[in-house]
Amino acid sequence: MKYPKYIPLWISLLAILAIIFEYGFDQDPVVHRLLLRLYVLAIIGGMASIAGRYVFIREHPARKMWLIDLLLGVFLALAAAGATGLEYINFFDSPAFLYFGVFMVFLREFSALESGRKLEYLNPAQLFVVSYIAIISIGTILLMLPNATYAGITLTDALFTSTSAFCITGLIVVDTGAYFTTFGQVVILSLIQLGGLGIMTFTSFFSYIFTGGSTYGDQLMLKDMTSSDKITEVFSMVRIIMLFTFIVEAAGAVFIYLTLDSEIIASVDDRIFFSVFHSVSGFCNAGFTTMTDSLYNTAFRFNYSMHLVFAFLFIVGGLGFPLVYNLFRYLRHYLLNRILKTRAMHVPWVISINTRIVMITTLVLLAGGTFFFFILESENTLAPHE
Repeated sequence: MKYPKYIPLWISLLAILAIIFEYGFDQDPVVHRLLLRLYVLAIIGGMASIAGRYVFIREHPARKMWLIDLLLGVFLALAAAGATGLEYINFFDSPAFLYFGVFMVFLREFSALESGRKLEYLNPAQLFVVSYIAIISIGTILLMLPNATYAGITLTDALFTSTSAFCITGLIVVDTGAYFTTFGQVVILSLIQLGGLGIMTFTSFFSYIFTGGSTYGDQLMLKDMTSSDKITEVFSMVRIIMLFTFIVEAAGAVFIYLTLDSEIIASVDDRIFFSVFHSVSGFCNAGFTTMTDSLYNTAFRFNYSMHLVFAFLFIVGGLGFPLVYNLFRYLRHYLLNRILKTRAMHVPWVISINTRIVMITTLVLLAGGTFFFFILESENTLAPHE
């Protein structure tokens, strides 16, 4: 075959489509077993591809990629072995590990493609527009699958929901919690996360992680998207954005989980999904919720601890990544030079004028809004909360 190195990529892509098919439609046990074998084949293909880059290709991956490939290879091996039902690795027999392994193989193989091929026919602006149209279209198709809703959905409603989730507008035409199944809600959650981070930021981050480098064109594109001052700081900022996002969302999910009453949401899995969904939705300021009547729902109306977690996620997510990055650089400079006195950073770093304006404006609006809302609504909507 002319391009044997692309085989693991196509198999992993086929496996991802099979996962969608498995959850989007009702399956009998025979089909389920066949799909399981395809997932394992995709993971084995990914392991063989990783090993082949070090054995059969003259130009080995960069040295900083060795540990990442090793850890990924070990995880894939455990996920594949867990799918076979081996007794001594019961922890990895969950389908979630298998699906995640397939997804990581696809990301690894897609990232290994030549960067020139990704931008061969489209400039960054065109690629940005096409990616929006593609993701919204894919989301619409997924939401129209039989198992995505309890009673079906029209094309218009599916398109509206997909667009609203990916563009994080928060507008809905159907009740998210009552209308969509768990599969449908996972699709919405994925659209929110991709829209909040930006599909270009997401793909560029994993491409950089799995290849250890990037093209000059990719850096120019990300410089404009992330509002970086220097092109040399682009991937440093992207890395901070991704890590900061996942850390804050994970922390938010943990705190939301701790505020939930097991009598209201009995299943541990349901509480975990509820926490993750609302943490991502809150941080991305998406406005989507699985609760009927949103926070006015009687089961959550007086859960003030959860309200405070949501408020924190709204504020931090709404400040914007450039501001967060600027604060991070300042705090690191202050810690190293003022407190630890290591003098590791010789170039002084200050809070930018944009950060100062946004922070002061945010504090004034929050304080003023809280004060006036309390004064005007203390005898009305806030009366039950006294």
